[in-house]
Amino acid sequence: MTPRTSPASTLRSPRHLELYLGAPLSALEAIAADLAAGVGVEVVTLRSKGKAREITCPTDETVRNVHRRILSMMTPVQMDLPDMVTGYVRGRSSVSNAQAHAGGAFLQKFDLRDFFHHISSDAVATGLRDVGFQAEVAALLAGLTTCRGLLPAGFSTSPAMANLACRALDEDIAALADSLGLIVTRYADDLTFSGAQFFDVRSDIGVMVKAHSHVLNEEKTRTLKRGQPMYVTGLSVSENDRPRLPRPFKRKLRQELHYISVFGLAEHADRHGVKVEGLRFRLGGQLAYASAVEPDLVKYFEAHFPAAYRDVARARSPISDDKRRTRLAQLAARVAARSDPLAEMYEPTVTIAAL
Repeated sequence: MTPRTSPASTLRSPRHLELYLGAPLSALEAIAADLAAGVGVEVVTLRSKGKAREITCPTDETVRNVHRRILSMMTPVQMDLPDMVTGYVRGRSSVSNAQAHAGGAFLQKFDLRDFFHHISSDAVATGLRDVGFQAEVAALLAGLTTCRGLLPAGFSTSPAMANLACRALDEDIAALADSLGLIVTRYADDLTFSGAQFFDVRSDIGVMVKAHSHVLNEEKTRTLKRGQPMYVTGLSVSENDRPRLPRPFKRKLRQELHYISVFGLAEHADRHGVKVEGLRFRLGGQLAYASAVEPDLVKYFEAHFPAAYRDVARARSPISDDKRRTRLAQLAARVAARSDPLAEMYEPTVTIAAL
């Protein structure tokens, strides 16, 4: 177990960002100015299940590359967030979010309306300063990851920056849960409380959320008790040991594997009017997800539908993880070789194995 080194320990001025982001300071400042004015982005409308959602995307590959580098740079900072933050953090997921509430007798769920659009550039900068970034560095990073002064839905950096901007809100929510003996998690804009005894935190959460410039989506507030269908981030938490996949999901996946075993992948795709590669990609992703939640179920599928399983299952590759570790090691070596005075080593509140 070794502590991680945060980029906050070496970035003593905005110019130091050149090393991490691969662009001169003048270019980074120009990008931030353009984004503040809404230049260099496009708004795309996505439709899913009959609902339309607008996302904002950078049009310049240079900006997208800067965002990718910011994400890589922020990885160790994100991993030091409190355990209650389960969304968009390496090693945490919707599964771990649901796991925290498995077996809870009572459940309350809340949704933050237009989550990203209620987070300002100032809130992002404050979150960055709170984890140790120098003020001018934090301001520039906030400018590079916001658009027209707000965190946009669509930037690859938005989830990570939202987690940092919500540090104060998370602390207040955690204190409330601790005072009542409850378990709480936040998965992006979803807040979930669970406990062994009846509780009601609706009024408290409404006040806290408003104090931190967010708005509750009252239509999605749910209060549940054991005996009712209890789902957290799409998984059943009615059983004590671990979350479970929804039965319709399991039934549908088994049915499709059966049909592929009988008719073959190509004919099954043709029957549904979809492309073979699209079907393989979808089912492979569903199997990977199912394996993370109920691995025994996937082993059952592999044993009973071996040909279909081989046709769609994704082979896990460590290449991407190896590349990331190599890239972070190279960045650390380049930082160490600089003659600039270094700040004290960043000491996280929780240490885990180094990347």
